[in-house]
Amino acid sequence: VVKGDSNSNPNSNTRENDARIDSWSVFVFDEGDANKVLVAGAEGINGNDKSTSLTVKQYASVSVYVVANHSFSNAPQTKAALETELAFLAQESYEAFTMVGQQIVSASKAETSADVTLSRMVSRIKVKEISVDFKENPALKNKAITDMEIYIKNAPTTMAMGMNADGTKFANNGLDEQNGQSYSFASALIPEALKNTEASVADKHKLNEMWFHCYQKNFTQAPGATDSPVRLIVKGTLNGKTQYWGFDINCQQHDTTGDNDAYGISSNYIYEISMKITNFGADSEDANPAFNSFTTSNEVADWTTIDLGEVEY
Repeated sequence: VVKGDSNSNPNSNTRENDARIDSWSVFVFDEGDANKVLVAGAEGINGNDKSTSLTVKQYASVSVYVVANHSFSNAPQTKAALETELAFLAQESYEAFTMVGQQIVSASKAETSADVTLSRMVSRIKVKEISVDFKENPALKNKAITDMEIYIKNAPTTMAMGMNADGTKFANNGLDEQNGQSYSFASALIPEALKNTEASVADKHKLNEMWFHCYQKNFTQAPGATDSPVRLIVKGTLNGKTQYWGFDINCQQHDTTGDNDAYGISSNYIYEISMKITNFGADSEDANPAFNSFTTSNEVADWTTIDLGEVEY
């Protein structure tokens, strides 16, 4: 019997739905077979079918995979085929993230149970706040940053963007790929108060939080010049010149360090970032501004994992 249910009520707010299960699939593979072939499978749709039965022969060891919120056109016939499909998932929804869990158990008894915990396949990059404060900078006092854009560069796949603090839904403004790099633009989220008023009073120039989602891209050591880590960039016009304030997320730069045994972006983690701009930026999005041009705080928090329940057969 497979048991599963959503941990939240369905509605249009991603904050309340990132634990939502709309559908799920269960696959059981024979670990003793060289090809780890499929021996049983089941599906539950719309979170309403809370149980089903899987009857299989007795095996010394089986892998039980549960995949939530992903539609399979054909059931994978081997464990390798399933893992290949999961590696190339290319679309997430605002309402229900793809989640995966696996458990290897002995199926030599007449009835065996396995607890499978699901984890999201995406990470969340949460921009908590961006503020502009030039009041202590004589060269820029009473100046403003205009035509501002905020985006993520070098994401493995550009995901559907999250929501701002008011819960308004925004789609991506487009995907631009150059040299294999992906960009996710969020310029639609920049309020007029941040773009077009005097920047001498800090608290009048704050951008409330926004979210980006992307797939895992991490490193076991500090990334080198050719590694292209995921990068948050603020682009704007200051004193008539295009400027960039950018940094590599969760890497050793601007007082941020690698966490969770990896540099960069890991799946099922939230990376919370705050930025305060106090000086000129850099002339290109790949260059790092002077350290006194902005300050950031980078906090890594593990998303709550979801336990789908039991698989019994």
